[in-house]
Amino acid sequence: MKNKAFLLFFLFSITMLFAQETQIAKSDWVVTHDTKLVRISSRTIQLDDVKNGMHREYVQFKYQNKTATQLFLSWYFNAKYSNNTVTKLDDENYRAFLLEPNQEFVPNFSEQNEKMYFVFKKMTDMANQPQLESVTLDKLKTNPIK
Repeated sequence: MKNKAFLLFFLFSITMLFAQETQIAKSDWVVTHDTKLVRISSRTIQLDDVKNGMHREYVQFKYQNKTATQLFLSWYFNAKYSNNTVTKLDDENYRAFLLEPNQEFVPNFSEQNEKMYFVFKKMTDMANQPQLESVTLDKLKTNPIK
C-alpha cells in the first residue's frame, strides 16, 4: 500500500515537473483604470509550453485596492479579435472577486482558479490566426463592503 502511494506521488510529481509552462512578461504594466477605490493595470505575458509545443500570449491584469475596506469588484471582459469576433457580455465573461483592504492581486496562470482573470491574446507560433485587438472591463463595479 505504501509503495502504491509513493508511486502515485512520484508519477504526479514528474507529470507536474514536465507540464510546467514558463511565463515571460512581454510589456510593462499600464494603468487601465484608476479611481479613488481601485487601480487596475495590464500587461502582456507570453506562456511557453515547450513540451506540448504551445506558445501563447495573454493579457494579465493587476488589481490594487487603494482603500482600508474590502472591495467587491465585478465586470465583464469584452474582447475584440482581428477576425471580428467580439465576446458577449454573458456569464462566460463575467468576473468578480473580493479584494481585501490595501490588497494587490496579480493572478497567476499556474493556478487553475486564477486563469479566468487572463484574456487570450494570440498564438505566437502560428501565422494567420486571430489576434486580440482590444479588451475592456465593461460594467466595472467597485463596491466597498462595510
